[in-house]
Amino acid sequence: MKLVTYRLLSGQPEEKLGALSSDESEIIDLQAACQALNGEPSAYFKDMIAFVSGGSAAQEQAAELVSKARPDAKLSVSDVKLLAPLRPRVMRDTMCFEGHLINCRKTSMRMQGQDPDSVDPEELMPGELWYTRPLYYKVNVNSIIGTDEEVTYPEGEQFKDYELELAVVIGKEGKNINARDAMDYVAGYTIFNDFSARTTQVLDMGDPKLNLGPGVSKDFANGLGPCMVTADAFDFRDARAIVRVNGEVRSEGNHGTIDHDFGDVIAHASNNVTLYPGDIICTGTITNCSGFDIGRPVRVDDVIELEIEGIGVLRHKVVAPKAQKMRNRHGTYKRSVCAVGPSGSHFAIKGDYPDVWRMSEQIADTWRVDEIPATASATMTRDMGNLPVEHEPPKGGSILRHVGVDQSSMPVLKDVPEAMRPEVIARITEMHKIIGTHSLPTPEELEKHPTMHKTDTLNLFFCSQSDGFVSLNEREDIPLEPGDTLIQAGCMHGWRGKGVISGILVSADMSTLAQLTEKPASASSSGLRKFRRYVAGTMKSNRKESGESDVLINDYSPNAAELRDADGDLLGYAGDIWKTSSQQADISCKEDVITEPMADRPAKGGVTFRMIELLPGKRLNTNPDILNYYCVVSGELSAHSENGAAIARDMEDIIQLPGAALTLENTGSTPLTMAHFMTDADKT
Repeated sequence: MKLVTYRLLSGQPEEKLGALSSDESEIIDLQAACQALNGEPSAYFKDMIAFVSGGSAAQEQAAELVSKARPDAKLSVSDVKLLAPLRPRVMRDTMCFEGHLINCRKTSMRMQGQDPDSVDPEELMPGELWYTRPLYYKVNVNSIIGTDEEVTYPEGEQFKDYELELAVVIGKEGKNINARDAMDYVAGYTIFNDFSARTTQVLDMGDPKLNLGPGVSKDFANGLGPCMVTADAFDFRDARAIVRVNGEVRSEGNHGTIDHDFGDVIAHASNNVTLYPGDIICTGTITNCSGFDIGRPVRVDDVIELEIEGIGVLRHKVVAPKAQKMRNRHGTYKRSVCAVGPSGSHFAIKGDYPDVWRMSEQIADTWRVDEIPATASATMTRDMGNLPVEHEPPKGGSILRHVGVDQSSMPVLKDVPEAMRPEVIARITEMHKIIGTHSLPTPEELEKHPTMHKTDTLNLFFCSQSDGFVSLNEREDIPLEPGDTLIQAGCMHGWRGKGVISGILVSADMSTLAQLTEKPASASSSGLRKFRRYVAGTMKSNRKESGESDVLINDYSPNAAELRDADGDLLGYAGDIWKTSSQQADISCKEDVITEPMADRPAKGGVTFRMIELLPGKRLNTNPDILNYYCVVSGELSAHSENGAAIARDMEDIIQLPGAALTLENTGSTPLTMAHFMTDADKT
């Protein structure tokens, strides 16, 4: 008999116990059938644990109900959602298949560039302890999921894996069970998918001096289902096991190849420990029935089907996790936020280190705007720098971001062995899915460099640090030095070398993206040659239908000018780099947008990107009617509010919210270079 736990797709979300019909097209609601036949419900059919606790009496009554059930107690399988057959109180997982352990050892060696065929076969075998007892670990019963559920792996996991196992359901209480009597304690069997994050597992268990067993690498999900088959209806001694991924048979095995005696498994688990009805003991991964056995992980969007003949098929789909942030442990990208308080402007956030991306601790967002003109997101209603990860800003918004890049050792695809290229491409694509990239790069676009991608944004960037740092285009590349500025207008780009790129990503109107046949002329009218400027966009191409990214402008700020105070004393220099004039940025780049002298505020609904060089000891007044970001490239900036001051140095930011009065001063001994981003704001 096969039993299931289910709930109706419509109606009450109550979990119910049912039995599958012989052709598995219908489910008999055992409690409803019992009520109709006997005039009262039965405690046996409250749930699966109650059923297995009832032993043979529960099974006999269920068999009678299945044979006599009225039509109103029967449901179509298509009308229900199958859940995990039971929620065990305790679940143990053993390792009973020598072949699985040997296969995993071989895969591990291959991943480290070693040939497993070159070593003595005995070196591949488990240690002596494994042969003496069926070792086990405890499974996280709070992360059990049923069939046809989606599963996410820990963020950053590179080898997502499944493990096909037989799960044994205990039917009666016992302690110090004799191996000869062990089968008397078995109520039934189901399938266990022991989801495993292999690269995370290395971190969990890689230290031989401190091996507490698997942690995060296995805690995240545990699949059970689709049903429980009673012990009398299944022969574990010859049970064919099949793994399919996206409908393709990936591997096969047989539970009959188990190396530890089945009775010994139960006896060991009950050694001075009481087993209870509903406890589960798994016999471990059947040989050849994990991705690590055969050296093939699964990827986002893959559908995994694990089948054991006589039980059924347990099915799950791998989906991308939501990218997460973590505490900034390295003290990078410090920020201070000036806001309006009851007694005037003050630093509501001072010297704080924003959270960094878990996937890359070199990426941090220091502020985000959800709307332009900035309104609620330009207040201290919430900290807009410590929000969940969004690779691209919300429509009509922008993100102030610092990105540390170290691609000095990353090989290009042509240098990767051909057999490994699909794996590398799959990893890159998966990473973009996790962080929410709107336009996934194609294998052809990744040929130049694995970092190539594009976003639906206008990127207003400057280089904070450089060690051979290069901005990549599909045509001409751009070597960057600290203080250089870079505009990327929704085009394909990547990074090579080592450095930090900083600035804001502005939501773009992608309908304005144009394939240019001619590069725009620079509107430069300044003779100062201050603030190097590169503009990258898309040129029409015979090789690629969507065009190719290229350098459109290579010059200096077109309107750079001296900054002087009311007495005519020189304060320093400033110059605009780029600007927008609408909530969704125009990225056509048909002409230079910096054609007029500098203004003290951006256009309505727009953003202005400006570079400033402030001489030592000089002060600069600010415009309190807009949202201002001041990002230090080099030097020391002292920002004075009405109630205190904050210091910012290299790769640190001062954020001035609308309404807050602020004066800037170079308190260092050398010229201060900083990027200034002005965003239109509505103080109401």
